[in-house]
This record gives sequence, C-alpha cells and structure tokens, in this order.
Amino acid sequence: MIAAILQKIRPGASWNLNGDSYDGLEWLDENQVKPTPVEIESERANISIFIADQEAQKAIGTLQLEINLDHENRMRALEGVEALTREQYGTAIKNAYLTKK
Repeated sequence: MIAAILQKIRPGASWNLNGDSYDGLEWLDENQVKPTPVEIESERANISIFIADQEAQKAIGTLQLEINLDHENRMRALEGVEALTREQYGTAIKNAYLTKK
C-alpha cells in the first residue's frame, strides 16, 4: 500500500521500495522531499477511511436496489390484483346484464 500512498502524496517522484514498509523506501527524487512516516500513516488512514466509505456506499446501494426491487415486485403484485379485480368486475357486470335478458 505504501507504493500507492507515495504515488498519491508525491506524484511523479522518483523512489525505490524494497518490501512494503517505510524502512524499505529509498528516496531518489531531488525535487520533492521524502515523506515522513507520519505523512504516510496519515494518508494510509485516509485511504482506509475512503475504502471503508466506498464499501459502505456499495452496501447501501445494494440495499437500496433490493428495497426498490421489493417495491417493484409489490407494485406488480398489486397491479395484478387490480387487473384481476377489474376482470372479475367486468365478468360480474356482463353476467348481470346477460341474466336480465
């Protein structure tokens, strides 16, 4: 994750990384200052919060989709009941007129 953090906080900087720890970071860039361990850990926390937020948003989206689908299914069921009721009503009216004749 340090490589991703370095690319974010020091875009375009030159460096080598042996492993995935600050101790393995060799800073080569002459224009940008090597980030401190505190900067890297702060950004790691920000990234972790961002990832957690994205996962939460995805879960909320999935739940919302399920709620919408459930609502749509209920509406279709109600439409089916209304259609059946209209059909039954129409049949009853037809039968009433046919019986009177």
